[in-house]
Amino acid sequence: MITGTTEKGFNYSIAEELLESYDFLEALSKVEKSVLYLPDLVEFVFKDEAKAFLNSMRNEHGLVTKDDVVNTMKTIFENKELKKS
Repeated sequence: MITGTTEKGFNYSIAEELLESYDFLEALSKVEKSVLYLPDLVEFVFKDEAKAFLNSMRNEHGLVTKDDVVNTMKTIFENKELKKS
């Protein structure tokens, strides 16, 4: 299990099996082709916690930028524990 807390205070827990799956690779490759698939990746990784993940990044206008989501996801995937798997 990969666990941590984002810079904005969202606590996450991701099963290592999920990140080793073909489905994850497919979702990630779609995002690399087009940022329009980012919502699918967020839903795939965080499932029931996807809204909480996004809400943790809302700005003073109530919006979440795609850059915040991309950068936070990159930080999570670059997590030291994740590199071990």
